[in-house]
Amino acid sequence: MCLFGKLFLEKFNKGPFIKAFGSMLFRKSEIGIGTLIIFISLLIVAAVAAAVIIQSSITFQEKGHSAFEQTRQKSSTYFSVVSVFGETDDFQTIDEIVILAKHSGEPIKLSSLMVTLDLASASVFYSYRDNISEVNSLEGYFVNKEEEFGAFTNYYELVDSTVDRNSYLALNYVDLNLDGQPDHIRVCGSGATACEGDDGRAGRYLQVRVSGVSEYYYVPFRNPDGDIFHIAVDVGEEFYVINHPIGDYGFATITGSNPDASYNIYANRIRFTTVPHEITKSDIGNDLEMDYIAFNRSDVLIILANESIYSFDTGKDISTGPVAFDDTIELKSPGVSFGIVEIQGTTSTSNLIDADVLFRFTPANTNRGYYYAIKEVGKNPTSEILNPGDMIKIRIEAPGEGILASERLQLRMLLANGFGEIVTITVPSVINQKNMRLY
Repeated sequence: MCLFGKLFLEKFNKGPFIKAFGSMLFRKSEIGIGTLIIFISLLIVAAVAAAVIIQSSITFQEKGHSAFEQTRQKSSTYFSVVSVFGETDDFQTIDEIVILAKHSGEPIKLSSLMVTLDLASASVFYSYRDNISEVNSLEGYFVNKEEEFGAFTNYYELVDSTVDRNSYLALNYVDLNLDGQPDHIRVCGSGATACEGDDGRAGRYLQVRVSGVSEYYYVPFRNPDGDIFHIAVDVGEEFYVINHPIGDYGFATITGSNPDASYNIYANRIRFTTVPHEITKSDIGNDLEMDYIAFNRSDVLIILANESIYSFDTGKDISTGPVAFDDTIELKSPGVSFGIVEIQGTTSTSNLIDADVLFRFTPANTNRGYYYAIKEVGKNPTSEILNPGDMIKIRIEAPGEGILASERLQLRMLLANGFGEIVTITVPSVINQKNMRLY
């Protein structure tokens, strides 16, 4: 190319036309990229919205199916209450309730049925337990409730002195008949030391004299074979006397060796145990067996039917003399909680909590209980399976001191799936029948 042509092109490329045209092309490319970004964003938003709509549709479908299934289950496991009767012993309160109900759905187990009773003062839950009888007791139907007890003495005493035939030894801690007076023991001797003038008991029996009681009680000295032996003759024999009854007051246990030819029983061989109070209004061991409560020195004792003993310290020793109580003791240890004990009042003497001192036990499972159920109409009356058309009678105990006249209550028969029958009742203003219809 000639020199003139080169100069022309160089000037032309640097001219205002070319600059303006290039700038316009650059701006158009920017606008195109922005439009593309907006378009892609719209596609993403639309995709997310579509996913949300699809997911919502699936959720609503599942909820609708669940509601349908629940409705179907409700209609297929339905109970209807036919009648409710209240029973009374004193014409002051309703003590027991009898429910007659009909099952009109698919077969179910009795264990899936719970009965609840709602009152202004409490809500009570009753569940099913097999092998119980139609008796209002721990062997049958009941509801756990608080209970007050009478007098207590120390639960046991290990005699820490030698007992001989020459004089009576006073018991230091146990008051067998709860009269505030000491009781005594001695070994039966012969001649002047004979028990009631009977030499046949000499060396073979321990005499127990309960204060204020004219009758004496005797504990034979037995060996592990069950034979009665003479402690001054049969040297080396082992005592084996386990819980020999002392009338209705308690028990004597004698163990250990007989080391010499004397009429002595040496220290720490004789143990007296008093009769604990039965816990009759609750089953704290949850085993249909009677449990017990006692007191020893400064401890509240819970004694289960399996002979396990739990001890809870009050910090106040009744063996030291009159004691003022105003205490609430939580009966709780690792892995177990039995409830609380309230003790209020002042004892009159040592080794005794008087009957007028408040001693109230409230179990941890208060207002929990069991109902008794039996088929009134239906196949296989002993079966625990309820079939369509079966009629069952359910019996429950009222909580506390009973249900008062004019009191409003609500009964619920609930299944494991949460459905059941609810009945609201107002007790008549006058309870004038032993067995009166409430519904």
